[in-house]
Amino acid sequence: MRLICLTASIIFALHTSSAFAAPAGVLNKTITISFATTGMAKAPDGKSHGFTTKLSRIVYVSSAGRLFSRFRATNRGGDRSGEIAPGQGKGSFNFQGDRLVGVLPLRSARARSP
Repeated sequence: MRLICLTASIIFALHTSSAFAAPAGVLNKTITISFATTGMAKAPDGKSHGFTTKLSRIVYVSSAGRLFSRFRATNRGGDRSGEIAPGQGKGSFNFQGDRLVGVLPLRSARARSP
Protein backbone atom coordinates (compact mmCIF):
# COMPACT_ATOMS: atom_id res chain seq x y z
CA MET A 1 0.00 0.00 0.00
CA ARG A 2 2.83 2.46 0.83
CA LEU A 3 4.55 1.73 -2.48
CA ILE A 4 1.35 2.46 -4.43
CA CYS A 5 0.80 5.78 -2.62
CA LEU A 6 4.43 6.81 -3.10
CA THR A 7 4.31 5.92 -6.81
CA ALA A 8 1.06 7.85 -7.26
CA SER A 9 2.62 10.88 -5.51
CA ILE A 10 5.69 10.81 -7.75
CA ILE A 11 3.61 10.50 -10.92
CA PHE A 12 1.38 13.39 -9.78
CA ALA A 13 4.44 15.55 -9.00
CA LEU A 14 5.99 14.83 -12.39
CA HIS A 15 2.72 15.54 -14.16
CA THR A 16 2.14 18.85 -12.38
CA SER A 17 5.67 20.13 -12.88
CA SER A 18 5.65 19.34 -16.62
CA ALA A 19 2.16 20.82 -17.10
CA PHE A 20 3.48 24.26 -16.17
CA ALA A 21 6.94 23.93 -17.75
CA ALA A 22 8.06 26.75 -20.02
CA PRO A 23 8.31 25.88 -23.71
CA ALA A 24 11.91 25.48 -24.90
CA GLY A 25 11.55 28.44 -27.30
CA VAL A 26 11.10 30.97 -24.48
CA LEU A 27 13.96 29.91 -22.20
CA ASN A 28 16.34 32.82 -21.53
CA LYS A 29 13.83 35.28 -23.03
CA THR A 30 11.84 38.24 -21.76
CA ILE A 31 8.14 38.81 -22.31
CA THR A 32 6.68 42.32 -21.92
CA ILE A 33 3.04 42.87 -20.99
CA SER A 34 1.65 46.43 -20.96
CA PHE A 35 -1.86 47.76 -20.52
CA ALA A 36 -3.87 50.56 -18.94
CA THR A 37 -6.84 50.44 -16.61
CA THR A 38 -9.41 53.22 -16.38
CA GLY A 39 -12.33 53.83 -14.09
CA MET A 40 -14.10 56.17 -11.74
CA ALA A 41 -13.10 56.86 -8.15
CA LYS A 42 -14.92 58.67 -5.38
CA ALA A 43 -12.98 61.14 -3.24
CA PRO A 44 -13.62 61.43 0.52
CA ASP A 45 -15.66 64.58 -0.18
CA GLY A 46 -18.03 62.54 -2.38
CA LYS A 47 -16.90 63.90 -5.75
CA SER A 48 -16.21 61.38 -8.50
CA HIS A 49 -13.36 61.62 -10.98
CA GLY A 50 -11.82 59.43 -13.65
CA PHE A 51 -8.46 57.73 -13.32
CA THR A 52 -6.03 55.87 -15.56
CA THR A 53 -3.24 53.59 -14.38
CA LYS A 54 -0.60 52.34 -16.81
CA LEU A 55 0.83 48.95 -15.92
CA SER A 56 3.72 46.96 -17.30
CA ARG A 57 5.17 43.61 -16.35
CA ILE A 58 8.39 42.24 -17.78
CA VAL A 59 8.67 38.47 -17.28
CA TYR A 60 12.07 36.80 -17.66
CA VAL A 61 12.08 33.05 -18.29
CA SER A 62 15.33 31.53 -16.98
CA SER A 63 17.20 28.65 -18.64
CA ALA A 64 15.56 26.39 -16.02
CA GLY A 65 12.09 27.70 -16.92
CA ARG A 66 11.65 29.75 -13.72
CA LEU A 67 9.74 33.02 -14.09
CA PHE A 68 11.09 36.26 -12.63
CA SER A 69 9.28 39.53 -13.18
CA ARG A 70 9.60 43.26 -12.82
CA PHE A 71 6.55 45.51 -12.55
CA ARG A 72 5.73 49.19 -12.89
CA ALA A 73 2.45 51.03 -12.27
CA THR A 74 2.08 54.72 -13.08
CA ASN A 75 -0.79 57.12 -12.43
CA ARG A 76 -1.19 60.75 -11.42
CA GLY A 77 -0.49 59.74 -7.81
CA GLY A 78 3.02 58.53 -8.71
CA ASP A 79 4.93 55.40 -9.66
CA ARG A 80 5.30 51.99 -8.04
CA SER A 81 7.80 49.43 -9.21
CA GLY A 82 9.67 46.38 -8.04
CA GLU A 83 10.94 42.91 -8.77
CA ILE A 84 9.22 39.61 -8.05
CA ALA A 85 11.00 36.27 -7.63
CA PRO A 86 9.30 32.95 -8.46
CA GLY A 87 6.58 32.17 -5.91
CA GLN A 88 6.77 35.64 -4.36
CA GLY A 89 4.46 38.63 -4.54
CA LYS A 90 0.79 38.90 -5.36
CA GLY A 91 -0.46 37.43 -8.59
CA SER A 92 1.07 34.63 -10.54
CA PHE A 93 2.33 33.58 -13.95
CA ASN A 94 2.77 30.08 -15.32
CA PHE A 95 2.83 28.26 -18.61
CA GLN A 96 -0.12 26.12 -19.61
CA GLY A 97 1.11 24.38 -22.72
CA ASP A 98 2.58 27.08 -24.95
CA ARG A 99 0.57 29.91 -23.32
CA LEU A 100 1.73 32.19 -20.55
CA VAL A 101 -1.21 32.63 -18.16
CA GLY A 102 -1.12 35.37 -15.53
CA VAL A 103 -3.28 36.71 -12.75
CA LEU A 104 -2.57 40.28 -11.68
CA PRO A 105 -4.49 41.68 -8.70
CA LEU A 106 -5.26 45.37 -9.02
CA ARG A 107 -5.52 47.74 -6.10
CA SER A 108 -8.79 49.54 -5.72
CA ALA A 109 -8.64 53.18 -6.75
CA ARG A 110 -8.44 55.58 -3.84
CA ALA A 111 -8.83 59.26 -4.49
CA ARG A 112 -6.63 61.66 -2.62
CA SER A 113 -8.16 64.76 -1.13
CA PRO A 114 -6.63 68.01 -2.43
